[in-house]
Amino acid sequence: MPLPAIPAIEEIFTQYSNIFITIIIMVFARILIVRLINSLFERGVFSVGTRVILIRIIDTAVIMIILATILHQLAATYATYIVIAVFAAMVLVLFFYEIKEFTAYISLQLIKHIKGRNLEIYLPGHTKPIYGKVISIDPLFSTIEDIFGNKIHVVNSLLVNAIVKEHTPSIILRLTLRPTANTKLYDLIKRVHTVFDESRIPVFRIHENQIEISKIQGNVIVLNLNVTPISMPIRVSDMIRLINHLMVALKEYDPEIEIVK
Repeated sequence: MPLPAIPAIEEIFTQYSNIFITIIIMVFARILIVRLINSLFERGVFSVGTRVILIRIIDTAVIMIILATILHQLAATYATYIVIAVFAAMVLVLFFYEIKEFTAYISLQLIKHIKGRNLEIYLPGHTKPIYGKVISIDPLFSTIEDIFGNKIHVVNSLLVNAIVKEHTPSIILRLTLRPTANTKLYDLIKRVHTVFDESRIPVFRIHENQIEISKIQGNVIVLNLNVTPISMPIRVSDMIRLINHLMVALKEYDPEIEIVK
């Protein structure tokens, strides 16, 4: 009884050439894309988490394309494409929110002026801005920290569509003084500036043009001090030290101090 003929290698390659060609193309494409991602990661464009997630997505896409090619070659019907299309539609519907936020996450990673800078952020649908620094960008949401260390979590799709401009953080101290009738206003402002410089608290600074006259009524003078923090977030202990120093150094003017913002 004759043995069944074993197909030659050429016949196998000819019959399944589409599968082999697809595998070769996908492997080379995967290598090139991963090298590009690693290059961007080394330049600081992507974070470690972004790099890992992108490589996983690429690996999943490569495997899906190869499997679709194999199924089409073996089944040779449109049922394969129908199953893949239904599966892709289900994934899109079930994970629409995650896909939308991750797409915005990739966009935020490519924007250089977002992370690590003090910003004034106007989110879509909100009239009041958010002041703070974007300290982290995660696949679903980003974290903004204000000058007092309070953290605000914003979804990436809102942040990527926000109006953003650079902002110099500051604190307004409202200083109420009651000088004598012979005290000149210029000398009083100069005295306040000198007292502030003598506080020896290195995390705050103020210039003469950052002292505004808010109100003069009788013997009461109200000044707004635009205090700029050098390091953030601001510690409560530093604020208390500064206020105590001003209260003691200006005690002859019966001072009252209020933190406006």
